[in-house]
Amino acid sequence: MAASVILFLFGGITLLLSLQLPLGTLHMPGSGFFPLLLGLLLMGLAACQTFLLWRRAGAGTAESAAEGQAGGSARQVLIFMGIIALATALLDLLGFPLVAFLLMVALLKLLGLRRWRDSALIAFLTAGASYILFVWWLQIPCPRDGLGSEGRDVDILGSIQQLLHGFGVAMTAQNLFYCLMGAIVGTLVGILPGLGPIAGIALLIPATFGLNATSAIIMLAGIYYGAMYGGSTTSILINVPAETASVITCIDGYQMARKGRAGPALAIAAIGSFVAGTLAIFTMVFLAPPLAEAALAQLEKNNLKYLGTVYLGLRQMTTKKPVYTPADVYGLKLRLPNVPSWMVVWKAMDADPIGVPLPELYNSLKTGKAEAPEGDLPQISSFKLDEVQTHLIITNHLVQTGGMLINKPFFDKLSKADQDLIVKAGKEAETWANNKIKTGEAAILVDLQRRGMQVVIPDAEAFRVKAKAAVEGLFQKEWPVTTWQEVLAQ
Repeated sequence: MAASVILFLFGGITLLLSLQLPLGTLHMPGSGFFPLLLGLLLMGLAACQTFLLWRRAGAGTAESAAEGQAGGSARQVLIFMGIIALATALLDLLGFPLVAFLLMVALLKLLGLRRWRDSALIAFLTAGASYILFVWWLQIPCPRDGLGSEGRDVDILGSIQQLLHGFGVAMTAQNLFYCLMGAIVGTLVGILPGLGPIAGIALLIPATFGLNATSAIIMLAGIYYGAMYGGSTTSILINVPAETASVITCIDGYQMARKGRAGPALAIAAIGSFVAGTLAIFTMVFLAPPLAEAALAQLEKNNLKYLGTVYLGLRQMTTKKPVYTPADVYGLKLRLPNVPSWMVVWKAMDADPIGVPLPELYNSLKTGKAEAPEGDLPQISSFKLDEVQTHLIITNHLVQTGGMLINKPFFDKLSKADQDLIVKAGKEAETWANNKIKTGEAAILVDLQRRGMQVVIPDAEAFRVKAKAAVEGLFQKEWPVTTWQEVLAQ
């Protein structure tokens, strides 16, 4: 009953907030239209759940067994987190290989591998492979390597402090509320076949417009995690994966449901999702600093000192018709900058790229020389493309960034006080610019909808599949330092 009340309150709050945004019409919905429907849906689900609970009052359920299993698994999760914390504390003292070996032994015993010989062998091979990969091959800095070398200095304590600071920000009542609401909504979105986390986030972005940047990112992260887990529900209950990541859940989950063990299957999916997410976060926190140091060291070899990275916005597309799949851009005269790699990719999707200088953008669309352009939201707004285009296609096909760099020989000649001042100013400028551009993008999106542009969310995966061969060819020839798979994984 408490869950029904909370769900109803979430729905009511979402509905009230949506009324502060333009609703638009059924044929041209505004930024408040989908949050309004979402609020009504949540309230309706709460009412249905209350009715079902009322009908089943006094009847036992099969979920008690699953709850008991979940309690035992929860203890294992706590033990696992304690092992990770202990390994982190011992890293500076014992070195990377020994700690990796002991960590793997402890985790294998926790997972139920009883024979010590097998655990030690697997842990030895894993620790050795990790050392060869990260320390010897990738040359990533690590604490004492335990093989006669002191290693390079890594600020493990700084990583822990930053992690604790992040928890301090996220654990406020306001941010916890938005995270919980995002997780619940994301789970509901994840249950719907065909949507998935990316489309769910795209649809629910307007719900975060009134929030500060931190709360908005936390809520969107909750939506993403909830949607990733929600797909397992239909996989287990009706053998229909809601999105591609849930396909593998059908194999065992649905068979358990047919045997009357749907509750334990759902519990296993939830706990497994939590454990994997937690492990990934801790891995990212402790591997990101040495990877970043390795990248910065490469920059300094080229006499450049890195000060910060500025987010410059996502590039979208505007048209006079809805675009959902690559078939919709067949033969489309698409205005592009004269960048050969961009031309190659769009040609692979059967569009007809036309190189038009930026000052001629508006006239080329007005005269019919080009039928559609692509660009970031500030460009779309400042060129008043809403006057010659009707649809805004949220493709997010390119993330624009800019690096703040300074000549390293010049930087090294400065006094320590001046160097610290420049580094501090760079970090402050990075934070201010990122918040400014992200806030500006959200405001421009709302303004373009108010001007009459209709927002369309295309099938991004279909475009990736169509462009895959061309993009991978460019990575092999033009950008061999990385791969497309690594970029998509960021």
